[in-house]
Amino acid sequence: MNNFNQINNDLQAKKIIKKQLGRIYCPRCERKHYIKLLKDKRYYCSKCRYKFSLQVLLGFKHSKLSYLQVLRLIDCFTKNTPLKLACDLSLISYPSLRSNYTRLRLLLPKTKDKLVGDIIVDEAFVGKRKNNNQAIVMGAVNREFNKIHLEIVPDREQDSLEAFLLKYVDINSFITTDAWSSYYDITYYGYGHRIENHSRFQLKYSCPIERVWALFKTFLKRTYHHIWKEKLFEYLVEFQAKFNHREIVRNPLNLLTYLLKPCSKCLT
Repeated sequence: MNNFNQINNDLQAKKIIKKQLGRIYCPRCERKHYIKLLKDKRYYCSKCRYKFSLQVLLGFKHSKLSYLQVLRLIDCFTKNTPLKLACDLSLISYPSLRSNYTRLRLLLPKTKDKLVGDIIVDEAFVGKRKNNNQAIVMGAVNREFNKIHLEIVPDREQDSLEAFLLKYVDINSFITTDAWSSYYDITYYGYGHRIENHSRFQLKYSCPIERVWALFKTFLKRTYHHIWKEKLFEYLVEFQAKFNHREIVRNPLNLLTYLLKPCSKCLT
């Protein structure tokens, strides 16, 4: 079942979680042979003496959400459901929904590999400057349009932009940028460099990064309507995971399966 909104009760939700989990394991020692079911419906590992529930295995330790609410929250998260509608569908209050979205973002798969090959790089201003709520986001995307890196940068000076490139783009790559002067010396590090002057409508090779900005801003407006720059980092993490790991994060059943994998994140 890929649409968790069709689940009507907590028992049905628990069965789906157990089916995706398979054999119960201990989130602390990851053993499967010493697990016992307690009277309070929690589980006990007789090897490391750790008591836990299915919420712990999902990464929702100390959460008061029911199994039904957790599955509906995952469903709304993967489908970019607007927050107010997500509250109605998941039966969770607005503050609790935002808090659990933050918890869920920490569990998403991360991309650590550098981009390599034909890479397009650009910056974008996110938010309104007049409200002192604007931040500069720098992004890089490969020509195949299946992998990105986004990060907030303090300014558009040469050292800030070059630090981003060295962190996220392999030096054997060929980079396309706009005509901003801070990019002029990146060939010093070994990058190939192509410049397109956007003020002269030169956009033949840099279209992919413009598509990224359009998708990102549409994602923010549709799902969250309004954000504060202090929380922008979290939304970048979410958007990157949904772009780079779309087969996992855009499907509620696949995301549920990923969250149930044995890993130490469940104890955080």
